[in-house]
Amino acid sequence: MTMRFNPVTGQMNLVGDPGPQGPAGPQGPQGATGATGATGPAGASWSPSAIPITVSGTSHTLTATDIGSPLMCTSSSPVTITLPQASTEDISVGAMFWVYRQGSGSVTFVKEGSDVIESAGGLTSIASRYQRVEAWKRAAGIWVLTGALS
Repeated sequence: MTMRFNPVTGQMNLVGDPGPQGPAGPQGPQGATGATGATGPAGASWSPSAIPITVSGTSHTLTATDIGSPLMCTSSSPVTITLPQASTEDISVGAMFWVYRQGSGSVTFVKEGSDVIESAGGLTSIASRYQRVEAWKRAAGIWVLTGALS
């Protein structure tokens, strides 16, 4: 037992050692559910396909039907992949395209109209055979290229 000062009463009180803690009380009722936030815009449609699309010619313009299928460029001649502007092809923002260079011909990406290509160092070609580049429509009129670029 010890003497302790009680600041509320201004008196000294004799205080004993604390006893064991009692059992916990019952859990309180569930609180109200908060407001639901706004729903974001729908993402780009994408239906993955195990079947690649073969690009055997020397040019190809990306289309909405290319989304989700790897494009395999098989030509021994240079190939141009065109990233279309919205007035040519309605491709949703967020769409992703994978372009694989299987042939020995170079593969270069070009923009259409006033669209913009963003890539590290401004590079727009697949670096070498058996490598891949991803083309992503980041925003209206803006394409991003990542991967094995040269």
